[in-house]
Amino acid sequence: MSVEDYRRYYLDLTQGILAGNHAHFQITMEHNDPKKIIYKNYQSGLIVLALISLIESNFLTKPQIKALRKFEEVPNLNSAINQKYLSCYIYLRDCYAHNPFSKLLPSGTNTDKFKETINSNNFPFAEIQEDNVSILDTHQLHLLVLRFYEQLV
Repeated sequence: MSVEDYRRYYLDLTQGILAGNHAHFQITMEHNDPKKIIYKNYQSGLIVLALISLIESNFLTKPQIKALRKFEEVPNLNSAINQKYLSCYIYLRDCYAHNPFSKLLPSGTNTDKFKETINSNNFPFAEIQEDNVSILDTHQLHLLVLRFYEQLV
């Protein structure tokens, strides 16, 4: 897939998710409705699902995905790509792929590494609350995609 295709398809997709949820918020929910937080997090999860799937299917091999899922360094990956961020976004994608309610995955190596990364402030784009995770920012993921396309250094 070319960078132009990415910009046309995936940015339209993610912007459509944002616009649809914004309209839903305006029509069906009061300003302080706690469900807004759930829907906003769900919308961010859908964006992460789409963009990590794009990265995995176009730029990474199975061994690289496996290593990143375990928060291991992958040799020969573009140095402009923050592998810790990528590992965290892969973990978030796995969370949303397993359940739409932003629950952390069962305890294991990748969950422990994700928690460690969040708790050490090395991934400020999500936060953990009890056994749930909230995505705070997906813009950094768009930047990662552009780095795979070598559009950013």
